[in-house]
Amino acid sequence: MGVANFIPKDKEKEQILILRHGSIPQVECFEENDTILHIVTNPLALRLFITHRLQQHPKTVVIIEFNNLKDTCELYHLLYQLFNNEFRESARPPLMIMVDPKDLSEYSASSTLRLQLLRYLSLKHGSNIASVPRASQAMNIGQIRALLDIHKNNRVVPIYTETASSDSPMPVHLNIPSSWDSWNKILMHGRSVMFPEPENEYIIREENKLRDLDEKYEKHLSQKKEKVPTSVLQEFFPESADVKRKSVEMAISTAPRTMQEFLQQVTQLRRETLTN
Repeated sequence: MGVANFIPKDKEKEQILILRHGSIPQVECFEENDTILHIVTNPLALRLFITHRLQQHPKTVVIIEFNNLKDTCELYHLLYQLFNNEFRESARPPLMIMVDPKDLSEYSASSTLRLQLLRYLSLKHGSNIASVPRASQAMNIGQIRALLDIHKNNRVVPIYTETASSDSPMPVHLNIPSSWDSWNKILMHGRSVMFPEPENEYIIREENKLRDLDEKYEKHLSQKKEKVPTSVLQEFFPESADVKRKSVEMAISTAPRTMQEFLQQVTQLRRETLTN
């Protein structure tokens, strides 16, 4: 029995990878006691770095900073490929998406649909959802660990609340563990709201609509491409593109085409302001 067997080994550090949107690829690294934090900007361009970190540190938590549904879909696709290649299903790293309250606070059809789609994607990939104040600034190790502790305690805040609870170091507006969520709960969310037409028709309320979404997304996942096509959201939920297209068409149709039309609109607006 060698002397090396009596030398205590250093405790393995937990690694936290935060993936955030950005045009310039970069990595920031912070270390504190038993935790290593890497903030990865433009992770699609740093696929090899992420793969290496996952291989070197099996004890890893991955957090996505929500930017929009398209970017989230691309990151989930990236992690789906990496996890399938590097880990057994039972050993895959815990996954979480962190959402800024401004993306959920508006009571509208688009905000409701955004959260329904985010819940579907997160449920599909086993990811927890959390909305915390100043999400983009909650990047130090202490705040991140407080956020992870909330999920470890399986505390559920399924509906966005304007006043975040303040009984923990990391107040939360929304907290949906993937182990708690389900298709029925996503449908129930859609059935509990009502908006004017035509926006109302895009809310997911029927199981067949969710099943159709799931079939299209499964087809998307089976693709071996590293780069997700920009039209992927339209592929599995084309109505969302129509909402945006209609709003753009309306804006174009009402925009002034000449300087004279512009001055007429300004004059009309001024008259209305003086009248009121």
